[in-house]
Amino acid sequence: MKKLILLSLVAIIFVSGCIDFGGSRAFFGISEITDNPDMYMLIEASTDQIKVDRYVQLRLTVENDGDSTLSNMKINAYDQCLFAGDSVKDIVELRPNKSSMWIWKWQAINTEIDRDCTIRLKTEYDTETKVEERFNVLTESEFYAREEQGRLKEIRGSSSTTDNTLKINVEFSEAQPFLEGEQIFAYISYTDIGKGFLNKLEGGNVTIEFPNNAENVHCSGYSGEGNTLTLMNGLTFVKRVAPQTTCKFTTKANQLVDIGDMSIIAKYKYQFDNSLLLKVTAK
Repeated sequence: MKKLILLSLVAIIFVSGCIDFGGSRAFFGISEITDNPDMYMLIEASTDQIKVDRYVQLRLTVENDGDSTLSNMKINAYDQCLFAGDSVKDIVELRPNKSSMWIWKWQAINTEIDRDCTIRLKTEYDTETKVEERFNVLTESEFYAREEQGRLKEIRGSSSTTDNTLKINVEFSEAQPFLEGEQIFAYISYTDIGKGFLNKLEGGNVTIEFPNNAENVHCSGYSGEGNTLTLMNGLTFVKRVAPQTTCKFTTKANQLVDIGDMSIIAKYKYQFDNSLLLKVTAK
């Protein structure tokens, strides 16, 4: 369906204008968000030219294209230009691969001259990013035996992350596998890769959990007991990047090859603006 929509947009652009707004492109009568990792949005008007006092129907469709649930979603047409009608839609929860569709019916109000109207909308929602980093700790005997045999590279780490507007990346100070009893540093970076706005990761909304093959865990800006740490004062984004977190821990091996998963869960609020172009014609 999305491919058909994109083909339609190609045809529309030759006969009508378009604008860029908030990372999206809006044409007369249609607006589409395709560059947000969390969600897809399509707005279609029943007509792109409306006479004063007549009505237009807007069909809005949102789809969760990410891996995490979107909750407390609010779509607000905060600038309706020369139109009146319902302008707010609340969606309590939208799970991955699910969609929601609704209709707004608007009436064009009086104007003495034909006018191109830019309808401006703001969408906000809560979601989360999850990251897992698997690392391996070897006992001294196993580490040095494999090193002598040239087999250390057979054991590698792995990582996985949800597809979201917030990208969290983890880098370690040493290559894997790790030797037991050594201090390792983990550098965690946070980047807003969406086209909207992520202001801050609030204190209490990011949790880092280390596996049992790590001990004496400490992370800058985090607090907690044992191997579970929680963000304290929050991280503010500047130019789409938040301050880096540095963690340190001591490796521990309870078996020859001790495998553990470090996990990070970050909950946050995201918002973006988009727009729709409609023409109002005077009587």
